[in-house]
Amino acid sequence: GKEWFDKIFKINPKYSEAYALAGHFFVINRRYDEGTEQYRKAIALEPTNYKAKSELAVGLMRFAKNAEAKVLLEECWAAGYRDAQTTNTLTLIESYKNYDTFETPTTVLKIAKKESGALRDYFQAEIDKNIRDYEKKYKHKLTGQFNLEVYPDHEDFAVRTMGLPGLGALGVTFGNYVAMDSPSARKPGEFHWASTLRHEMSHVYVISMTQSRVPRWFTEGMAVYEETAEDSAWGDRLDHQTIVALKEKKLLPIAELDRGFVHQQYPGQVIVSYFQAGRICTFIAEKWGYDTLLAMIHAFGDKKDTPEVVKLVLKMEPEAFDKQFMTWLDAQTKAHRGDQLAREAASGTPSPCTTCAFTSNALNAGRIAAVACPTHRAGAAPAAVKARRSAANVPA
Repeated sequence: GKEWFDKIFKINPKYSEAYALAGHFFVINRRYDEGTEQYRKAIALEPTNYKAKSELAVGLMRFAKNAEAKVLLEECWAAGYRDAQTTNTLTLIESYKNYDTFETPTTVLKIAKKESGALRDYFQAEIDKNIRDYEKKYKHKLTGQFNLEVYPDHEDFAVRTMGLPGLGALGVTFGNYVAMDSPSARKPGEFHWASTLRHEMSHVYVISMTQSRVPRWFTEGMAVYEETAEDSAWGDRLDHQTIVALKEKKLLPIAELDRGFVHQQYPGQVIVSYFQAGRICTFIAEKWGYDTLLAMIHAFGDKKDTPEVVKLVLKMEPEAFDKQFMTWLDAQTKAHRGDQLAREAASGTPSPCTTCAFTSNALNAGRIAAVACPTHRAGAAPAAVKARRSAANVPA
């Protein structure tokens, strides 16, 4: 893209938004190091680009670079740039005095003081087990320590992730860094924290092995597969939304499956895509063996796209794979569809609300939070994400 930067700066040598926009797109494609580099360039070119400073700070927070993030955010605040993201993130940083941090040679665990005594041993044991398992399965060791932050307030977790409340997820991964809800952040039974952690730690390894050059569908599929492989009650199970999608032939071709995660075309498509991606990885492991999944990880790391990887590793055209997979999936799910629909008919009709339908699979998915839609949502934002100063306006 150097030629485009050259064209832009020939017109306006001080147009820092060129770098900031590049940084934004690197970040949304999970290439965080490159995104950080572009935001730094934007600020170097125009030190008063406070939007870029705030975005950079949130990005640094994702990798626990809290001291530098706070300096940048305080500069924004002092200059009068006090949007919700800046305000919320400053508030969150100030709350870290209420957290304990526990460190080993390979891990860093941060938990709220009020529950660290009860949770530390459980989380540390699961972290250590997952590291042992994944080092053996993926034949890969992480560079540096694995970091986990556990939040008792879901909206604090959301701010930690994107600077704003309202995130419909239970865990997120940024390189070697994972943030997630504490068991206390949700009502009992809404999610299984160990399943969520297992899922997110799979992302850590796949992202490390590919340097983030992996399509969303595959890394999510591997994570769902790893959950189910650990415990058949974990992962994404067949639910109403998926049954309807199967019946109406709405599952996407493997070459287009990323679209189901980022450009939802019908209510619940993201959940359906999690299910489909997980089952694709299960199908590949059963038909070709687990080492084939590892070969796909390495091929994605070599910057090959999905059609290229299918052709290279599976030795077939993507369209031929789709036919084989759908035949297998139909046989796998056919016996359960009628039973599931009968149970739903006996217990009541699933919610027609678009957002509620999207999030109703919280227990099954293990990552999607049970967040009400705008029509059903009520009440003010939790205190932890309200305005740090009265001038800021934080969405509820």
